[in-house]
Amino acid sequence: MAVAEVDLDYRVDERLRDRDMGITDQLTAQGITSRFPEEAERRRWLGKFYYRPPGGESWADVAQRVRGVLTDLANTETHERVLVTGHDVVLLLFCYVAEGLDEQEVLERARTNGLRNAAICRIRRDEESATGWVVTEYNPGLSLARGGHRGD
Repeated sequence: MAVAEVDLDYRVDERLRDRDMGITDQLTAQGITSRFPEEAERRRWLGKFYYRPPGGESWADVAQRVRGVLTDLANTETHERVLVTGHDVVLLLFCYVAEGLDEQEVLERARTNGLRNAAICRIRRDEESATGWVVTEYNPGLSLARGGHRGD
């Protein structure tokens, strides 16, 4: 295995952590329905985007964190390029904010074209955009996970 010997300026930002699933963490949908039927019903009533499991976060909560990160990047970042890594919902919500999607649109994308493991999503500042951002690449054909390995 090759290792890149590069000196990078990096920061850890707690806002980029995965969505906190609270009491439903590590449970499948069937497990939640079986163990917490009232929560399964509450999720159906509120909808996936706004449902916050006890002790956890909704997609809307994560979107608020992402908006804060994007605001900081737009207003204080001095580097020309920044690499942000995170889990699929966090990165998907970067696109949601940048593209000005609504809740149904982002949930449909998650259902039909969710980010694959180690996929890439590129966004850039765009003063002409209503959101100040534009998505330039989403889920391209060759993800980092595939990396051109044999059999892919």
